[in-house]
Amino acid sequence: NIEATKEIIGDGWEIHPQHIYVASEDGRAISEYESRMPRNWKIYSSGPTFDEPGKAPTSNAQANEGQDGLEAMAALLIALEADRYVLTTQSNWSRLIN
Repeated sequence: NIEATKEIIGDGWEIHPQHIYVASEDGRAISEYESRMPRNWKIYSSGPTFDEPGKAPTSNAQANEGQDGLEAMAALLIALEADRYVLTTQSNWSRLIN
């Protein structure tokens, strides 16, 4: 949510460069966020993304030999470096971070 991110950043969101980590498994959500953000923002994301509706993140675990799990652990390490978060109460990942 762009407006929530602006509130968290506070004064200077429109002037100073902002580096935002977007934690989402939904590649479309990441693209949508990027298309609506101000030009002085740079977003980062990592971890597995799933663009197929209704497909569980664990459905590929065996097929990709655990690569999604490795990417998820890397995403956790990156997320732990952040000073602020925009979270949703519907996400298990957000509950972990919170």
